Amino acid sequence: MGARRITIAALVLALVAPAACSDDESDSGLDPDAESDPGGDSGDSGDSGDDVPSDSAATLTFAPDAEVTADDLARAVAVVEQRIEALDVDATVAADADEGTIEVGLADDDPAVADEVSDAVEARGQLQFRPVLATDPSGATEVTPAADVRPDAPVDLADEQDVVHSLGPTDATGEIIESAEARMGETGQWEVALVLHPGDEGIDRFNRIAATCFEAGPTCPTRQVAIVLDAVVQSAPTIQQAAFERDQIIIVGDFETEDATNLATVLESGALPFALTLQP
Repeated sequence: MGARRITIAALVLALVAPAACSDDESDSGLDPDAESDPGGDSGDSGDSGDDVPSDSAATLTFAPDAEVTADDLARAVAVVEQRIEALDVDATVAADADEGTIEVGLADDDPAVADEVSDAVEARGQLQFRPVLATDPSGATEVTPAADVRPDAPVDLADEQDVVHSLGPTDATGEIIESAEARMGETGQWEVALVLHPGDEGIDRFNRIAATCFEAGPTCPTRQVAIVLDAVVQSAPTIQQAAFERDQIIIVGDFETEDATNLATVLESGALPFALTLQP
């Protein structure tokens, strides 16, 4: 999923951010007097005991970029399931605990469906809000390698147009996002509407960033906030007001229907605990 040029309208801040993952935990609800279920299904969406059906039209296998724990694997399964459900694709998700991989069995062998699922699963979904210290339109500034990007340190990152932005430490992450929805905007263009969490875990934290940048303080001299998704600057809008309502933030850009839908899906599901790569 490529970055898109994002603009800012009056009183509406253009952002890109993933939503925080759901904290709901499944309850087995077991009755000690009830008979055992031969299927052994606990109802946990992250259960790695299920297998991809052998009659799947196509099976995609995704491997992590490092050794992972069983808990992280279960969290990743839940995120992948949520993303695929949002795509309205007929598929089954299962984890191979021994190999540490995630398999997605597709009922449709259409290559376009496989590509759509692969894009959604491989997107790490790590969002950072960072103040812009300076911008180099020439692109001559050396970009910080993705592996060296740390939230507590300044970085130099490029956008889709190869403009390099010198950024301060992360002020907030995608955890401030409550929901994301793709929709047709009033201008006839696709957009993604965000709702931030209430209080200090969401809009209050963002508004502290907005207030600092609106005043062009020393930590945000350009009055711009960079929205960074997976080490790529998606947008660097200028803050035009000191505070926003939590449902006032909209991503507007050069989106096709699929672009907006996939972006909202990644933001709604939250970040993966580790990166996943489609295996040959």
